[in-house]
Parts: sequence; C-alpha cells; structure tokens
Amino acid sequence: MRQWYGAGLRDLGVSRVEMTWKWKSKSWSKFGRSVVAQVHATKRGDAAKSDECAGDYVEAFNELTAHGDPGREALTSLFVHDCPEVRVMAAAFLLRYCEK
Repeated sequence: MRQWYGAGLRDLGVSRVEMTWKWKSKSWSKFGRSVVAQVHATKRGDAAKSDECAGDYVEAFNELTAHGDPGREALTSLFVHDCPEVRVMAAAFLLRYCEK
C-alpha cells in the first residue's frame, strides 16, 4: 500500500503531527461522528437527519482531501474505528485514490 504522507511533509521541513494537528482532529472526528450519526438516524427511520449527516461527512472528507496525501492518510486512521460502518465508509471514500 502506498504511504500517503510521503516526502511532501519532509520536503517542507515540518513534522507530520505539526502539519496535520490543526485540521486533522476536527475533520477526522467530524467524519466518524457523522457516519455514526447517519447509522443511528437510518435505524430510527429519520431520512432528513440521515441526509444531513451524509452531507457532513462528505464535507469532512473534502476538508481532509483538500490537504492532499496527508489528508487521505488521516482518513486511513479511521480503519481501526470501533464502528464498522465508519471503517467501511472511510475505505469506500478512499477507493478512488488506490493505485491500479
């Protein structure tokens, strides 16, 4: 598997933690929370809330990927999330970035 954090951060002379801390924790947790909230809304039959949550995690994904490879790497940290739906959604969103 390709390592997305790669040389880009090293070229900048900035540690990965310093570079990502400001946006990673907010967007990363927003993605996970929104997926979990959508699951609960769907189980309750609340389609409007489910759609709202979907918009939230798409927005979080866009915020993460706006940072390029480090953002995609931050999303891979959700592969160990407690909720299987979050793991699957993170993987599904990252499929387009897989090498062929």
